[in-house]
Amino acid sequence: MLQGITSYRRFVLGLALAGFSLTAGAQNFPAKPITVLDGFPPGFYDVLLRHLIPIMSQELGQPVVVDYKTGAGGSLAVDAVTKGPADGYLLVLAEHSSAVYMHLLRKLPFDPYKDLAVVSSVIRAPFLLVGGPTLKATTLRELIAEAKANPGKISYGHSGNGTMHHLAMEMFQKRAGINLLAVPFKGGAPSRTAVVAGTVDLSITGEDATKALVAAGKVKALGPTSESRMVSLPNLPTIGEIMPGYTAYSAASVFAHAATPRPIMARLNAALVKALRDPEASRKVAGMGVEPEPRSLEDSDRYWRKEGEIWAEVIRSANIRLDE
Repeated sequence: MLQGITSYRRFVLGLALAGFSLTAGAQNFPAKPITVLDGFPPGFYDVLLRHLIPIMSQELGQPVVVDYKTGAGGSLAVDAVTKGPADGYLLVLAEHSSAVYMHLLRKLPFDPYKDLAVVSSVIRAPFLLVGGPTLKATTLRELIAEAKANPGKISYGHSGNGTMHHLAMEMFQKRAGINLLAVPFKGGAPSRTAVVAGTVDLSITGEDATKALVAAGKVKALGPTSESRMVSLPNLPTIGEIMPGYTAYSAASVFAHAATPRPIMARLNAALVKALRDPEASRKVAGMGVEPEPRSLEDSDRYWRKEGEIWAEVIRSANIRLDE
């Protein structure tokens, strides 16, 4: 009996010491540099992070550094964080499409909703649907009417099967009640080149990247996927104005290991949100053609999961798979 009581006391003491250790670690955080993994080759996200990390470093009192682990659409970097320590020192900037992959692939080395925690949303970027010289329609309503009269005949280019561009167009077709011919390309740039050349009738790519083609008269703007109209094209209705409730964005957040202690997550969130709300940093980020998205821990988690539910339904409805 005495031995049982002693064992119980040791167990309770062990729990208390473990709790004290976690609390002390959170209070002293950060005690060393923090690494943010970028799963993509140096380019857009690299520039984005470099607008933010100086402010984060200043706020946290420790250097925040960028490291690269590229490949598999950014999922290798995500996997590294899920397999790493849950101490807040290893983070990853990842697109929300990382969560979409679990619905596209039968085997994924991680479960994003179980293995990751959102530090904060970072940016979101809308798309722009444009028509090339082979398309008769000049407005979204005309496009829908033409597509209904010619099911499967109008083609559109996107940046690859299972990408957000692809999913955005699948949702558009379903809500419009039309059937378009999807033509995948290896990225948004080849898709834009194809629509200018008339190889495909339509293309949906990044709004900022496509504006110059519209201004040059090489393509016809049919509608942005954003909630509000484009500043550069104020007379162009959004797709949501024609089909209420429709929006589509490419979004990215910073993630940590799901088991990272809450006080550490709160500290990281405060630093990242401050960076995103800094007037100069925010101006630079917006100048990249995206919208800064500083959010609380709770709001970031809700937003990420809601987006995942929306695109999961699109994937199921269109029966999209990448491993078949």
